Amino acid sequence: MSVILLLTFFLNIPLANNMLLSPDACGYLDMGRNLFSGKGAVVSYNIFQFWTDKYHPFLPYMHPLYPVVAGLLFCLSGLKAVIGFNIMLFSVNCLLLYMVLRLTDPGWVCFLITLFMAFSVSLVNAALYPWTEQLHLFFILLVLFIYLKNKKASFSLGVILAISCLVRVAGLVNFGAFMLALFIIKGFSQEAFKEYARLALGFLGILLCYELFCYIKYGCFFPNIWAPRKST
Repeated sequence: MSVILLLTFFLNIPLANNMLLSPDACGYLDMGRNLFSGKGAVVSYNIFQFWTDKYHPFLPYMHPLYPVVAGLLFCLSGLKAVIGFNIMLFSVNCLLLYMVLRLTDPGWVCFLITLFMAFSVSLVNAALYPWTEQLHLFFILLVLFIYLKNKKASFSLGVILAISCLVRVAGLVNFGAFMLALFIIKGFSQEAFKEYARLALGFLGILLCYELFCYIKYGCFFPNIWAPRKST
């Protein structure tokens, strides 16, 4: 297992020197930099001319968690540290995938599939930009590993799925898909409904607290896509 982690990391970490950026990556870094430079939880990178002022709050409008992590790393050690963190996450994700597959098939096929992931152009590319994909994938694989390890849905899995929603809003779809899969596997038994309830409580416990915060602070719920448009 350590071979997978080290191989993926050391083969890709030199690519961090390229310091690649994209429009959405610049947005994440702008949010984090503003937060840790004392300007507050605001974004000033107005790529689509979406709001009317110089700054706009990002917490109810953007995925909040990755900008916080990326912004902290950027303020401490610059862009290379952010990309290095993504590459490290990519290595951990390869390891997590291997561990998930090993729970279902102990053969060599697990190692080969993981190697395919480690050298996938799409996945490597997603690690070389300050994007949310690797952190989001980490939470998905972590949920799968924990569930397959003990075969029970728990409160903690709901919490992890809720956190993934704060990395990417697509986490809402992940939660729905996980609940549907559980329903297909476990059916209508009393014990199954207890698991559904524990999972839902963990998920709602985190997400509703964040929604309440956004409503009290900003008067809207996350994710609010209706930011004030610039008048023409």
